[in-house]
Amino acid sequence: MACQQIERSIFGQVPMIRSDPKFKIEQSQIQPASFDFRLGKVGSRMRSAALPHNENVADLIAKYKKYDFELDAPGGKHLEVGMTYIIPLLESAALPSDTWAEFTAKSSTGRIDAFGRVLADKVGNYDLVPAGYHGPLYLEITPLSHDIKVKTGLSLVQGRFKTKETQKVTGRELQDMQMRQALLFSGGGEPLDVNKMDIVDDDLYFHVNLSREVVGFVAKDSTLPIDMMSEDAHEPYDFWEPIRRPRDGMLELLPGKFYLLATKERVRVPAECCGQVQAYRVTSGEMRPHYAGFFDNGFGGEQGTNGVLEVRAREVTMRVVDGQRICAMQFERTFEIPNRLYGAGSSYTGTGPSLSKHFKHRYDVWHTGYWAQW
Repeated sequence: MACQQIERSIFGQVPMIRSDPKFKIEQSQIQPASFDFRLGKVGSRMRSAALPHNENVADLIAKYKKYDFELDAPGGKHLEVGMTYIIPLLESAALPSDTWAEFTAKSSTGRIDAFGRVLADKVGNYDLVPAGYHGPLYLEITPLSHDIKVKTGLSLVQGRFKTKETQKVTGRELQDMQMRQALLFSGGGEPLDVNKMDIVDDDLYFHVNLSREVVGFVAKDSTLPIDMMSEDAHEPYDFWEPIRRPRDGMLELLPGKFYLLATKERVRVPAECCGQVQAYRVTSGEMRPHYAGFFDNGFGGEQGTNGVLEVRAREVTMRVVDGQRICAMQFERTFEIPNRLYGAGSSYTGTGPSLSKHFKHRYDVWHTGYWAQW
């Protein structure tokens, strides 16, 4: 759905998304092809992550919680690394019988390694709420690299609404789009030749860039929390160790470490489409390249934006080399072209890669000049 369709479905007489009466839905929650869901007032520290098995999430919480806490206190709530929490969302669902919802973490959530997934009553999987579902929604979140601070009303996840009419863009159509308006660019901003597009089974593959001055970052151990409510608030050196260009064009990813890397290509999502990075493909190696990965219509502006990859190696050390396939993106058509595209007021509008919006100098840190002062 495009933003104007989402708006009609939420602010109509029979809304498919409803909110706590004390927290009205705001226009700012509606993105070009997605909707931002917000944290509720009370959360629970859990013994472990868990999916509801033929049960309501509230019953699961009652069985396995360690304690409850409030999020609407001044200063918010401090969530600790390695601990799992379930927080009811302010919004609940009343989906039509032909409409389902899919969720992903927002980019600013994924880029700090906060692992967030949505739960629904009697639904035995994450991030997929079936057609016709009426009921509450919950966020299960586990900070994996850094402590974080959150509060009521903060949005960490986004949802998209789909029906059987939702159409995936084919590989042939991606090539046509490239020739007509360019959706893929080189690192220097030149449209790529259509024959250089790496398309397999309608998926567009991106490739890791290990030739930059700073190829990425590895998360540092830190006792400081990241304040999720604030932008441009933290010094990057408190949380990230830069990875400078390897001399041999090769990087070893260690299990248990979290990395931010960038794609060689810049991507520009056309107005009629949105894009979704596939989280894990066995054929691409023993690593997960993305925890967020949804791109609204219009993302990338006129010259495209480098993708930022949130990478974790799995059980084994994984070698990656410059130019290697790192992730695949699928494109889908929205039913209408959104009347508002990604851009003004959005967080990631530069052409180069960026840290999450919580950090100062988030574009500059991808160059060695920034790190020379430390």
